[in-house]
Amino acid sequence: MKRFLAPNRNLLSSWGGHAIMLAVGFCLMPYVLGVLGQESYGSWIFINSLASYSNLLYLGFGQTLSRFVAGHSARKDWERLNASVTVVFTVYSAMGALAMAMASLLAWQAPALHAWSGDSLVEVRCVIMALGMNVACGMVGSSFGGVLLGYQRFDVERTVFVAATLFRAAVTVIFLRAEWGLFTLAAAFLATTVVESVCYCILAFRFVPTLRLHPRYLTRQAFRDSFGFSLKAFVGIIAGQLIAATDTILIAQFMGKAAVVPYYIALRLCQFIQKPIQQIGDVNMPKAGQLAATNDAAAVQRLAGRSMGMAFLMSSGVFVGAWFFGDRLIENWMGPAYTQSHLLMLMLLGAQLVTLPMGVMRQILFGCGHVRFPALLCLLQAGLNLVCCLLLIRSHGLVGVAIGTTVPFVILELLVLLPYALRTLHLRPSRLLAAVVGPALAPLALLTAYSWLVDSSWAGSRGWAFLMVVTLGGGAVHFGTWALQKSLSEFHLSLWPANAPPSKRPVTVAADSRDEQDFQPQTAMAESSI
Repeated sequence: MKRFLAPNRNLLSSWGGHAIMLAVGFCLMPYVLGVLGQESYGSWIFINSLASYSNLLYLGFGQTLSRFVAGHSARKDWERLNASVTVVFTVYSAMGALAMAMASLLAWQAPALHAWSGDSLVEVRCVIMALGMNVACGMVGSSFGGVLLGYQRFDVERTVFVAATLFRAAVTVIFLRAEWGLFTLAAAFLATTVVESVCYCILAFRFVPTLRLHPRYLTRQAFRDSFGFSLKAFVGIIAGQLIAATDTILIAQFMGKAAVVPYYIALRLCQFIQKPIQQIGDVNMPKAGQLAATNDAAAVQRLAGRSMGMAFLMSSGVFVGAWFFGDRLIENWMGPAYTQSHLLMLMLLGAQLVTLPMGVMRQILFGCGHVRFPALLCLLQAGLNLVCCLLLIRSHGLVGVAIGTTVPFVILELLVLLPYALRTLHLRPSRLLAAVVGPALAPLALLTAYSWLVDSSWAGSRGWAFLMVVTLGGGAVHFGTWALQKSLSEFHLSLWPANAPPSKRPVTVAADSRDEQDFQPQTAMAESSI
């Protein structure tokens, strides 16, 4: 337990930033919905879903930049570091210009995109242009944010992110009730992104005094090195974007803008929950690369089991809490009109019992250099998600979308990715099952009993104070039982050490990843808090 939860500046700063973003988003979302109304808020979600496809313009260079900055700074190879940053800055500037051109085209074709009932077409076009500028500024700024991440200053990058999130929330609260609410919201995002990008630029040059941007670094070799790695990650980015935006766009097109809101409430809650669990894999991925490079199979296996076990422990605990108290949470948060959101949230969270631990496994595989197959599998999942949603949305509505989202992921993760991971890391299924699921059984049993007792005893309680007390009590039961169980297990092993040593069979390291220990994933530059 101490090894896994030891002080870690990267993980703690990531969790801290997410906690603040969660609190801001949790408080701000019902306010924005109340001011704009369900129709206009549905328009905002739809436009943002379209704008989110601009993530494809990053082309995987965020990961490339973080990896190269980490490696070149460790070797003090400042010339190659400057070449990498200059290449990414140039590519992102070009992609930012392309984003503006695409936003102009979308604004021109806005009447053909959607029936904007209740919204001014002029305002909609202004919102699209503002979000296009937001994307362009964010891309340029992210080239400097990637320098901070590659230089292992997650704490500094997260501090800027938190300050930007709070500034955006303040501007939104102050100006949202203006005449053009949607445009005010987009302008708040744009202003925040500009300030955030300037801060990243200043801090990058401060922490890396040798950093220089110059055309002489734009050599064929520099482009070849950067594109060689980024294209392998780009497939996964395409799939992730298709998965993230498919549901809300389909709902808006087939069921109307207002129908997006109940689904988005459930989806947003799940996103709040999954982010800190995903960061377990983000932080442990470079460690997997280091261990694989030394062919320490036993250590890679322990890392995979321990990381996946923590992901399953957290996701399963949240699922139990959501089963018993999720309806009250949604009612307190958004009002009594969104009862269907509870069922949708349970369906999405149920899938995350599988997808979140397997997402951690993906990062372990990536650290070992196995990128291509998991990325292609993710692309297949995105395609099946689209097909299933199209088939089910007309007959089953929002529930059909949730089914079309969850079922392909669970099936492919368990029947395709898991066997691939077991074979690649030379893990026995029984051993992984014991490491991931075994430690969570007793905590889950006690948490379920606790939740049932509280739910049946205080069935009429609905306030925030009640939910806070229940959450703190459930967390104490769940993680306290796990910690006690782990301590007893370690004490038992100290008395009766295992006779058989762990497997020393080498872990297969992909030929294109011998330097993966230098890699650090880049986080989203401007994640929406509403």
